[in-house]
Parts: sequence; structure tokens; C-alpha cells
Amino acid sequence: MHTKIRRVFAVCGMMVMLVLMAGITALPAFAASEGAYTADACPSYTNPETNQVEDVGGESSAVLGQAMTESAVYEKALVEIDAEGNTYITVRMQLMDNIENPRFEENGQELTTEIVQEDFDNDTADFRMAVKDYHSDFRCSMTVTAMGRDVVFYLNFKNLQPGTADFISDMEPASAAPVEEAPAEKEQEKTPETATEPEQKDEKKADNAGIQEFDAEGNEINSGNESNVQNSSKMGSFGIIIGVVAAVAIIGFCIWYFGFFRKKK
Repeated sequence: MHTKIRRVFAVCGMMVMLVLMAGITALPAFAASEGAYTADACPSYTNPETNQVEDVGGESSAVLGQAMTESAVYEKALVEIDAEGNTYITVRMQLMDNIENPRFEENGQELTTEIVQEDFDNDTADFRMAVKDYHSDFRCSMTVTAMGRDVVFYLNFKNLQPGTADFISDMEPASAAPVEEAPAEKEQEKTPETATEPEQKDEKKADNAGIQEFDAEGNEINSGNESNVQNSSKMGSFGIIIGVVAAVAIIGFCIWYFGFFRKKK
């Protein structure tokens, strides 16, 4: 009889621990509140989940492919959340004289985009789209005219901060940044607000040279310009996770002590 009771305790204990451990991996991300935010736009030539290159250039083109995607995507984006919780992202594509037909997908679904702003002097265009979740890894493609083919890459958005910068938005800036994302510490550098106009143009020319480094086969044309891979990481909800893990450990200990150890004594 006591053996059956102990087995029941063991099965119940295992089920409780499995449910709690599953809950750790399923912790929901804190949603941003209503308003407009600027975000870091982080392009990646590889799929962030699989770490695989999906572009036909393959792994051998990973370094140059990363440089090309970084030169084609402006470093900032606009994230807007309305009163109903609908989310919109505006991505600024650069070097529009060299690329055509940028496309964006979320979870395998192609997104409908509209051009809300064009800057012919700086060769940029802003593409706005409705999305389900700004945390998603967005699969993107663009036709690079110099290569004569589409290039596939990924894009995600991090480090939301209240404001609209020079993006077009009808929404007021949010009152605070989302609690799950803390600003990454960066070296002090010139921004479009503090740099002079000639300096901005020189910087953009240097940053945007990467897309012209490829021929139709994806080989490097000009090796004098390489970009570094952006290093942005999202701060996780460590406090919540630690608390849940501690709860699992305490429950497991209690089940073992009262269900096994104490009964044996």
C-alpha cells in the first residue's frame, strides 16, 4: 500500500515539475505600451534561429553578405502601437538606386508594405507594414541590381526607446520604453541629431559602400570596405526565471522529503 502511495507521489511530482519547467520556456514577453518608439534595426545574413544562410550565396559569402545587408538597411526603425494593440513597423531601406522590390515576411506570411517617405538626396525609402509581433525575426529579400538576383536576409528589432526621430508618424511618442528591453551600453558616437550635414553624408557613403562589393555570382568586387556584424542582444526576464526555478526546486524537495525520505524513516 505504501509503495503505491509513493509511486503516486512520484508521478504527481514529476508532472508538477514538468509543467513548471515548461512554463519557464513559455514566459510571455512584456508588451510595449501604446505609442511610438525608435528601435535598433538589426539585419542578419543568417537565420537567427538556425544560424543557417538561406541566400544562394551560401556560407562562403557570410561575411560579405552581412556587410551588404547592413549597408542596405538603416540602423534605426520605427515601431508604433495603437490603442487597440495593433503594431506597425517602418523600415528605412538605403541605396534604393541599387536595390529593388524589398519584401518582408513574418512567420512565413508576406507582409503588405507601403512607402510612407522617400529621400532622393540620401537615396532612401521608408516601408511601413502591419505586424503581429515586433519581437519576430522577419525574413526579408531584395533584388540587388548589380547582382541581377534576389538576396535573402533576416531582420529583427531591439532596444525600443520612446520617440519618432525623423520618421513619419501620427502617434505620440510612448511615455516609457518596454520593461524587457534595456538600452545597450554604446560608445559615445555622433548621431544624425549632433553630426553636421556634411559629416552625415560622408558617414553614409562609407556605411553604404558594402552593397557594391558583389558581382552576379556574389563575389567581392571591392575589398576595401567591410562592415562589422551588429552585436545587439535583448535582456531577458532573469528575475522571473530565477524565481520559477527556485519554486520548482522547493516543490521537488518537498515531494521527495514528505513522499519518500520521511515515510522511509
